[in-house]
Amino acid sequence: MRLSARLPDSSHVDCFSCSWEYPNSNGIGCNVFNSNDTANFLALLKEVRQKAPKGFLLTAAVSIQPFNGQDGNPMTDVSAFAQVLDRIGVSHLSHSVVMVLKVI
Repeated sequence: MRLSARLPDSSHVDCFSCSWEYPNSNGIGCNVFNSNDTANFLALLKEVRQKAPKGFLLTAAVSIQPFNGQDGNPMTDVSAFAQVLDRIGVSHLSHSVVMVLKVI
């Protein structure tokens, strides 16, 4: 978390984009994962958002499927992520699709 604590303090940084499409998931088959991945990812995003200056853009690359919760199943409520993210990029490598959506 040291990185996130210092990152927005830089006068040359106006955005932070995270690419962790598969927290708490094997992903493409080679990910090391933990049941706390999604909660830890949200904690990181919240810390960055809290320390970010006004106008700071916080984005994330996400899979088509919602992040897995602690039980290993896709979450049914991802509203906590919507509260801290400005935009998401939805991608699915096997379909070669990338969309950038504004979180409202």
